[in-house]
Amino acid sequence: MPDQDSYVGRKIDEYQIESLLGKGGMGSVYKGLDTILRRPIALKVLAPGLAEDLNAIKRFEREARIIAEINHPNIAQVFRIGKVDGLPYYVMEYIEGKSLQQILAEEGRLTGTRSVKIILDAARGLKAAAERNIIHRDIKPANIMVTESGGVKVVDFGIAKAFSDDTFKTATGLLLGTPRYMSPEQGRGAAVDLRADIYSLGATFYHMVTGVPPFDSDNPITLIQKHVTEPVRSVTELNPNVPEKICNIIYAMLAKTPADRIQDYAQLILGLEAASGHATTLFTYVPQAQIGKPVDPEDQRRARKILIGAAVAVVVLVVLGVLFRGGPGKSKEETPARSPDAPMTRLDSIREGLKMRRELEKIDKEDKEARKEAGQER
Repeated sequence: MPDQDSYVGRKIDEYQIESLLGKGGMGSVYKGLDTILRRPIALKVLAPGLAEDLNAIKRFEREARIIAEINHPNIAQVFRIGKVDGLPYYVMEYIEGKSLQQILAEEGRLTGTRSVKIILDAARGLKAAAERNIIHRDIKPANIMVTESGGVKVVDFGIAKAFSDDTFKTATGLLLGTPRYMSPEQGRGAAVDLRADIYSLGATFYHMVTGVPPFDSDNPITLIQKHVTEPVRSVTELNPNVPEKICNIIYAMLAKTPADRIQDYAQLILGLEAASGHATTLFTYVPQAQIGKPVDPEDQRRARKILIGAAVAVVVLVVLGVLFRGGPGKSKEETPARSPDAPMTRLDSIREGLKMRRELEKIDKEDKEARKEAGQER
C-alpha cells in the first residue's frame, strides 16, 4: 500500500491530484482537477491503515452515500464514489474559501448581521439533511465553510447518523462529536436527534458573536460536564452590541434539555429571519427557554381550531368524570370564593374549561371576520 502523499501529482480515474489539503483519522483529502469537466474537486481517500477494517470501510462509504443523498446548496456535494489501490474514495465539490474556524481565529468575533447570515445558511443545509432523517452530530466552526462569495457549506458528515441506516450503529455510551460544541445529551452518551445539532449550531453561534465558545476547558470531561450542568454566560457580558432578539435565539438553541430547545430548523430559520427583520409574525406565548415561533396566519388559524377542539374535549371528559364520581357538587350560587392557593375542584375545572372554550371561540370568530374582510374566507 503506497504512502498517500504519493497521490499528489497522480491521476486517479479522471481526477488529477494537485495537493494534499489535510489528513484525519478516516483518511486524507486532496485538491484535484476533473480533467473531463475542467472543474476543481476535492477527493477523500480512506486511510491505508483501515484497509482491512470492514466497519471503517462501511462507515467511509456510508458518509459518501449520506452526503450524496442531500441535494442542497448549503451542503458540500458528492460527485462520485470509486476505489484506488484497493481503498475507497469519493469526489466532492472543492470549496474556495475558509472554514468558520479559520475566520474566527483571524477576526476574533463577527458582526451580528454576518453571524445570522452564516447560521441561517447552515440551518437551511441541516434542515435538508434532517428531512432525509440525517443528523450531523459534529457541528462546529471547523465544519462550516464560508466561500469567497459569502456562501456557506456544511461539511464532514463522517459521524453523521442516518436513522434508517443499519450499517452503522453506535454503542450505548459511545461519545462522538467535539466536546467544545457538544450537546448535553451527546455528552451523557444518550440518544440524540436533530435538536443535538441545533445545540451545537447554537454553541457555534455563541462563539461567533462573543469571540469565545460558551464553555471551555483543557479537560474534555470537565468541558462536557459544563455543557450538562453549567449556565451559559450572558452574551451581552462579552459583547453588549448583540441585540436582545439574537441573544434569546442563542439561549433557546443552548437550552440544556432538548424539550426546552428550539425544536426544529423551520422554527429556527423563521426566528432568525424575524430577528433580522425579514419576518414579523411571532407567537406571543412560548414554552420556557424557547423563542417565539413565527408562523403564517393560516398556521395560527389551524392551531386555534385545534386548541378549541382540545378545550371542548377536556370539558366533556371533566363533566363525565363528575357525573360518574358523585354529581356536580354545589351550585354556582352556593360556591364560596376560592383562594388562589386552594386546589382546583372538578367544578372549578368545568368552569375553567367552559371559559377557555368561550375565549377560543371568540378568537376564532375574530379570525374568520378578519379573513372575510381580507377576502380570504373560503
